[in-house]
Amino acid sequence: MSTVEKDPAKGLNAAVAATLKGELAASGLTFDQLALATGISKRTLLRQLSTVERDLSVASIAAIATTFNMTLSEVMEAAERRLERAERASHPKGA
Repeated sequence: MSTVEKDPAKGLNAAVAATLKGELAASGLTFDQLALATGISKRTLLRQLSTVERDLSVASIAAIATTFNMTLSEVMEAAERRLERAERASHPKGA
């Protein structure tokens, strides 16, 4: 289980944002289209997914996930896997 970081550029918030931004890229949608689909303003989406000013609420994550045909649980699991890979990369075996 990951720890909660106070720095929004690190930890679970950053992993969730990176996961959702990756899904956005894979979907081919623009931020404008995502804003229309979720009802979240483009400015808020840009702030949450592209900067360190992340304040990702469960409601926002769920709305964005739904747009990508994902569940909230799937997003969180993908973010956890991302954190685990980053942890392994920062502490390679035999180093």
